[in-house]
Amino acid sequence: MPGFGAYSRKKLARWLQLAFYVVLSITLMVTNYRSPRLRALRSGLNVIALPLRFIAAFPEEAFQDSARYLELNASLQRNNRILRAQDLRLRARVERYRALEAENAHLRKLLGAAPRVADRAVAATILANGSAPFSRIITLNRGAADGIYVRQPVIDDHGLMGQVLEVSRYSSQAILITDPNQAIPVEDLRSGQRAIVMGTGAANRVNVPYLTPSADIRPGDLLISSGLGGVFPPGYPVARVMTVRNSPNEAFLKISARPAAHINRGRQVLLIWPKGVSTTGARR
Repeated sequence: MPGFGAYSRKKLARWLQLAFYVVLSITLMVTNYRSPRLRALRSGLNVIALPLRFIAAFPEEAFQDSARYLELNASLQRNNRILRAQDLRLRARVERYRALEAENAHLRKLLGAAPRVADRAVAATILANGSAPFSRIITLNRGAADGIYVRQPVIDDHGLMGQVLEVSRYSSQAILITDPNQAIPVEDLRSGQRAIVMGTGAANRVNVPYLTPSADIRPGDLLISSGLGGVFPPGYPVARVMTVRNSPNEAFLKISARPAAHINRGRQVLLIWPKGVSTTGARR
């Protein structure tokens, strides 16, 4: 049985080989444990193998670092977008607060000016300006439901603005002193000279017509309402004289003035009930 003998020899050789490696392993472990020289050799081999280990591990560590960087970068971009959106909302809120603060300050000034010329006053918001080229008409958010009446004076904290022209239930229209169809009796605060201020259609200019060269009026003079006609309260600023021209070929002076009220600024005005006038506009 030559085949069976050859198989037995191969099997015996494998077992002997296994036994040799087991004995060798045990011998090396015991020697390593008891011999300090082998421990020193192993430490030296570890030092030599360290760069090799680093090189072998570098690709995996680089991949992991790249993945962490990309994840961190994406997270930072998301946070940046969120913070920018929050910043825009906060900026808008701050600007809104500033606008409300300015509006409240303006309303306080308006209400502070009212007691000088009125028994009662109500603040109103300008909703729209007239679209006609030379017409100076504004729409207000106050109407008959608030007791507003036709010809009621409209002022701001600097001067006279105009009077109510039409009234509906919840809104009204007012004609400004710069409208060409508006004329207001005034007097010069310095000299007492009586005159009339008329609108020109320009945004910030009025005229003072029908004064002869002998009239006592100068540039810089303040024109106040005289109270004649019973519409506007007396003594409230109307306009300040800008230029006075005396042409030899003209019978009257050419006088230009600037409205005292801030006609083209802000959205808040004051509707007043002048002293001595009832809530319906009739003189008491």
